[in-house]
Amino acid sequence: MERNPPSSLSSNPSGPNASPSGKEDARRPRRAPPTPPPNRSLRDAAEIANTERTYLLNEVKLQRSHAFKAKERLKTFTEGPERDQLAIELDAQRAALEHERCDFRDQRAQFAARADDLEARVQKLTADEHKAATHARRRTAVCGAARRLGKDVSAAVGGSGE
Repeated sequence: MERNPPSSLSSNPSGPNASPSGKEDARRPRRAPPTPPPNRSLRDAAEIANTERTYLLNEVKLQRSHAFKAKERLKTFTEGPERDQLAIELDAQRAALEHERCDFRDQRAQFAARADDLEARVQKLTADEHKAATHARRRTAVCGAARRLGKDVSAAVGGSGE
């Protein structure tokens, strides 16, 4: 249970700072609000408050204007014929890019096939060159031996000379 129920409110404060009699509190004047500096009158304060109010109202109007303009710019991209035209252009660009990508894939496949063909040709030419070099060395060796022996070179190389 409470010691001081709410129904028994008294004008006497209770606690360590309480004065012994309630009559002294009634005689003591209440604390007055601080007085404004002597150079500022109520009219000056009202004028300052009005200026601040006007500034804030103008700021709110400006912010609303910015929000409205942003919303209108957004509408350009989200609705109306301009958006439809932009969507059509984007779809056309997307289709063109897809077509180019397919062309690049085809070119890459063609280049890979051509590279394989060239690699095979290089290997064939290398083998032919090796065979020709081997044949030339053999022919040079046979011709040199035939000359030393005094035989006909064409018969030595061809094999059907004698």
